[in-house]
Amino acid sequence: MNRLWKPISLAAGMLLLSGILMWAGCASGGGKTRFRFMNAMPDQNSLNILINPTVNTTPVFSNIAYGTASAYTAVSSGSQPFEIEAAGTTNSLKSGNISFTSGADTTVIAANFTVNATVLPFTDDNSTPATNNFNLRIINVAPFLGTTGPGIDVYVEPQNTDITTVNATVSGLTFQSASNYLPIAGGTWDITVTAHGSKNFAFPPTGDLSFTAGQVRTFVVINSQGGGGTYALLSDLN
Repeated sequence: MNRLWKPISLAAGMLLLSGILMWAGCASGGGKTRFRFMNAMPDQNSLNILINPTVNTTPVFSNIAYGTASAYTAVSSGSQPFEIEAAGTTNSLKSGNISFTSGADTTVIAANFTVNATVLPFTDDNSTPATNNFNLRIINVAPFLGTTGPGIDVYVEPQNTDITTVNATVSGLTFQSASNYLPIAGGTWDITVTAHGSKNFAFPPTGDLSFTAGQVRTFVVINSQGGGGTYALLSDLN
C-alpha cells in the first residue's frame, strides 16, 4: 500500500504546485515593461506621478521639473491607473489609466495647462539604429503654437541652412502628436521649428546639436514658461 501511495501523493503535490504557480502568474499583472515621465505642463514647476495610487501611495517619480523627464523604470504591463500631483501636495491634477505594452518602453508626458491637462503615452522604439545613423523622433506638446489646426513644421539641417530653400523634415505635426523615428546620419545638426506652412521661426533655432551614431533621441517642442516656445531633448538610448 505504501508503494502505491507515494507516487499518487507526488502527482497530487505537483498538480497543487502547478496551480499555485498559475495563480501567481495571473495575479502578478502580466510582464514587465519600462516607462519614463515628462513634465510638459507650463504652469506646473514640478510634478509627481503615482501608478496604481490606491495601493501604492508613494510616487514612482517625484519632483520632475518642467521641461525635464525621469529615467526609465520598470512597471507592470497592462492597463494601470495613474495620478498626477503637483509636487509637495497630494492634490490630484489628472487621473485615469495608461496601457503599458509588455516588453516595450513608454514615454508618458503630462501636457497642456492644468485646466486642460492631458497625459499622453508614446510608445518608444529603442532598437539599435542602422549603421552610422541615429534615430530622432519629434513630439509637439506646445500649446502656444496652437492646440487645433495644422500644427508645426520641423527642419533638421546643417547650421545656417536657409530653410526657405528646403522642405521641412517633418511637416504638419499636430498638437499632442509624435512623428515617426527618423534615421539621420550621426553628426551636428540644427533644428528649427515653424508654424505649419510658414518659414518664420517659432523660436530661435537650436544651434549645433551633436548626435552620435547609435543614439535614439526625442525632441519635444514645449512652451517656454517665460512665454513663447522652447524644446527638450530626451536621451532614449545611448
